[in-house]
Amino acid sequence: MYDSNLATWFFTFIATDFCYYWFHRMAHEVNIMWAGHVIHHSSEYYNLSTALRHSVFQELCSWIFYMPMAFMIPPPMFAFHKQLNLFTQFWIHTETIPRLGWLEYIINTPSAHRVHHGRNPYCIDKNYAGALIIWDRMFGTYQDELVYPQVVDSKDKEEKVAYGITHPINTFNPLVIQTHHLRHVLTTAFSVKGIANKFKAVFFGPGWHEGTARLGDPEEIPKIEQSSPPVKYDPIIPFTMNLYCVIQTAATAGIADYVLLRLSSLPGVFLKLAAVWIFFAYYSLGSIMDRKPYFRELELFRLFAGVVLCNYVSSHSDLYQISRFIPWSLNILYLVSILFLIWTYISQKSK
Repeated sequence: MYDSNLATWFFTFIATDFCYYWFHRMAHEVNIMWAGHVIHHSSEYYNLSTALRHSVFQELCSWIFYMPMAFMIPPPMFAFHKQLNLFTQFWIHTETIPRLGWLEYIINTPSAHRVHHGRNPYCIDKNYAGALIIWDRMFGTYQDELVYPQVVDSKDKEEKVAYGITHPINTFNPLVIQTHHLRHVLTTAFSVKGIANKFKAVFFGPGWHEGTARLGDPEEIPKIEQSSPPVKYDPIIPFTMNLYCVIQTAATAGIADYVLLRLSSLPGVFLKLAAVWIFFAYYSLGSIMDRKPYFRELELFRLFAGVVLCNYVSSHSDLYQISRFIPWSLNILYLVSILFLIWTYISQKSK
């Protein structure tokens, strides 16, 4: 199997997609694994950006499903096909492309994947495929998108997909989004009585509770009324605050990139402080997007801490392998940001 011939490449493509199907299915059917996958589904919007919405925890268990391939496939070939499999799933995150006729029987299409991302009762636990939809058809998890006239014979039977999870989390805070279901799993496991129920709380389906089957009761899934579709979570904030969050997020991402590229050479204490500050930054910016009443105090604290950190790094620029221009530029950004937040507060009070 180690020859780089056409048959081996074809086998690797099929095997990678087959393993992905079973990983993806278990990520929906095992509660602790769902905690590492729910992030991809919690968005109430369905577009190409949804494809990039991933959990920091998912890779902790996904590798298990690909392990059998290690006995047959050279690592470089597997690495290529793993990325190819992921790439084939990018373009299907769109509402723009309609059903694709006979291709719906072979490949995973935008229509099939729209169903997978739906929270309508008919969409739950369906269409796990990566590149090929044949696995869902083989293992009984396929579901057509209920669209007229391609699938249903009357407009009354058409059911538009509502995206997101059955119980929306209503937040744009990335730290909350990444951890909310993991907290739920652990809280449930500690609160239920009996070893068997604690095991089920972790390893049965997300919909399980005492008295239900492994995957929960389908009748408990909230219905979607076509006449009054769900209202998306969308707290209104001024354009200037939206722009502020974009700029601050970009600056924080740049700092994170700097730290990640120098993990082996930066002092350990600095790495810990930088990690705490980066996580705190994303939490604070999330509080702005959620219009939390305390967002201004939280953000001012972060900015003052950023000024202190930048001054320290600037005075030890040789140790931290960085031009003084970068911390001083951030210093200016943070000082201007402090003035901006004070101005927004005064403007709000004067109204």
